Amino acid sequence: MSVYIRRPNVKDVDAAVRLYYERFELSTEDIMTIFDVKSKATVAKLKNIVREEMAKSDQLPWNAHNVPTETAYKVWGLDITDLEKRRAKLLRLNTI
Repeated sequence: MSVYIRRPNVKDVDAAVRLYYERFELSTEDIMTIFDVKSKATVAKLKNIVREEMAKSDQLPWNAHNVPTETAYKVWGLDITDLEKRRAKLLRLNTI
């Protein structure tokens, strides 16, 4: 089964960077914090995309409800280096 969904916009760059380093796995609430998403169904679709990639690479989850942070960022196309640059720029502009 293939799940196709457009990745939502990153709502909070600061939270996205913090959660990347803080969490080994992302929960539904973590994903809702990163993205501009209010629907748990959309979060489930985002998780399913990550789980498909995990299955292809024989990666096992630690928790059935969460997805690995590093794999999720890779699958969703979130480049942590780019996010860190954007966060640094926002800090210089005093917007966060």
